[in-house]
Amino acid sequence: MNILTDNMYRAELLKNLVLKGEKRAAAQLLDGIYEENRCRGYAAALEKILLTESAGLLNDSVAGFYMDTDSLKEQLFSDNPPLRESVLKQMFSIAADAARENRLRTYEKAAAYIRRNLCDNQLTVKAAAEYAGVSASVLVTLFMQNAGVTPTHFLGKLRVEKSLEMLTQGDCVQSVAERLGFACSESYIRVFKKHMGTTPGVWKRNKLFL
Repeated sequence: MNILTDNMYRAELLKNLVLKGEKRAAAQLLDGIYEENRCRGYAAALEKILLTESAGLLNDSVAGFYMDTDSLKEQLFSDNPPLRESVLKQMFSIAADAARENRLRTYEKAAAYIRRNLCDNQLTVKAAAEYAGVSASVLVTLFMQNAGVTPTHFLGKLRVEKSLEMLTQGDCVQSVAERLGFACSESYIRVFKKHMGTTPGVWKRNKLFL
């Protein structure tokens, strides 16, 4: 493997380590350059190139990640360049912030999709996940992190809240269940009771007598 190919491989590897938050492994990767090259000046130059190229790869592949590579290169190759640790710390910090923002945007995208398709009886967690560009398991994790509930619970709560308006307007339980995308009246009653502590029929009667 020639020097150029080797450096490209290391840059890609360092990029992935930053995205995974593996700080120790990233430092070990850079240490390997010095272990392989007796000339410390040459090794230091390779390290600086690697850091700059990795920052560029992160800029190109990670939404919300940005480092000024021209400025970074200038700093690294100046007479008093910043220590490796400070550059790595900046990379990991920016990557972590970008990841948080991307997770939040993904959650908000899926939540908006669920709200728009509230009454669609074909609406599933898988469909919302596909729309947001993640797997169903990842979407469940994102909802737990941002809403404190699963997507299924989130959908059920929205449907129950909407059903309160419909029941108040005089709609019957079966009609509400059908219009809100429930598989059947029993399913609607079960979800309603889970969120409200009573059945929609009882809730409606109590509302009418208030």
